[in-house]
Amino acid sequence: MAAEYTLPFEGSGHGSWTTKSSGEVAYTFIALFGSEEGKNTGKLKVVGTLQSDSGKDGWSGPFKIDVFDPNGQVIVTDQGTVSLTRIAVEALQEPG
Repeated sequence: MAAEYTLPFEGSGHGSWTTKSSGEVAYTFIALFGSEEGKNTGKLKVVGTLQSDSGKDGWSGPFKIDVFDPNGQVIVTDQGTVSLTRIAVEALQEPG
C-alpha cells in the first residue's frame, strides 16, 4: 500500500520560455510545495510547447507535468493538451 502524500502549500510557478524555429514556444516552469511548518514537501515541473491559434487570439499545445517528493523522486506524472485564450484588456471606468 502506498503512503499518503499531501501537498498543502504551493508556491508561485517560475520558469522560462523560448521561441523555436517552427514558431512554437517551448516552456518549462517549476513550483515548490511546502508544509505549514515551512518545510519543503516537493515540487512540480511542467514542460510543454505552445502554437499560436491564429484567429482565435490564443495558444494551445501539449504539456507534461511531473510532481516530485522532497527527495527528488517522481511521484505523479501526467500529460495532456492545454488551450489558452488571451484575457481582453478592459477600459478603466472612472467613478462618478
